Amino acid sequence: MTYILNHPLAQIILIIIGAFVAQFIAHNTITRLIRRSIKRAKGETKIDERKREDTIINVVSSTFTALLWLLVVCLILYSLGVNVAALLTGAGLIGVFVGLSAQATIRDLLAGIFILAEEQYRVGDIIQLSGGTTGVNGASGKVEEITLRITKLRDDEGRLVTVRNGDPSVVINKTFSYSSVVIDVDVTYDSNIDEMQKIMNDIGQQIATEEEWKDRCTDPIKFLRVDNFTDNGVTVKAVGSVKPASQWDVEGEYRRRLLEAITKSTKVHLAHSK
Repeated sequence: MTYILNHPLAQIILIIIGAFVAQFIAHNTITRLIRRSIKRAKGETKIDERKREDTIINVVSSTFTALLWLLVVCLILYSLGVNVAALLTGAGLIGVFVGLSAQATIRDLLAGIFILAEEQYRVGDIIQLSGGTTGVNGASGKVEEITLRITKLRDDEGRLVTVRNGDPSVVINKTFSYSSVVIDVDVTYDSNIDEMQKIMNDIGQQIATEEEWKDRCTDPIKFLRVDNFTDNGVTVKAVGSVKPASQWDVEGEYRRRLLEAITKSTKVHLAHSK
């Protein structure tokens, strides 16, 4: 048994298992402590309090996780016989780190601290960010995650938008976890919106239950709202969720069926552009 425990591979496995256990325990402990300690401010709703709690939990947990796995890497290198102290204090490594990333990283971390302390936004808020000093176009969406270094948004099209806190340059991931289907249709003012809603919901449900399409659909496409008024009619919006990168095929099939259904309907008419 002693020989096995002294073997580097066994030590590495134990370190990794221990890290996962520590991460799980720490996350649950952090969550309980913060939910108990955060008190609702005057004039703050329960939803606002929950957002503030989620934001702090997210930041503290992600910071702990990053430090934990940095320690894990050091322990694994030590188990393999690497002189970790010499590696960390090596002039070349420190010089490269400081020269290439330290300044930007420190700026991001400080910005993250101010975002959290000043409650500029919280998890669950819908925000709009500029492009920062990089000249990249800004982005808007619902805040899904905040760490000390980055903020993650989910925009109206279901794309994951990653933004650096220190300089809100934008990275948009169109197929992370899921993709959204967004359908806008212009119909005339004399169209029956209730009938349009029924048509949209029926088609979305049909596609979501058919053998060819059901594996791609995670949330059936359904009527959302009357979205806008135009010169020729109103814009009606429908939304749904599909597996990553499946939105274009599903949108195409949905539009094909929607056009056919509206053409046959006597209560709904497409608006024509001038």
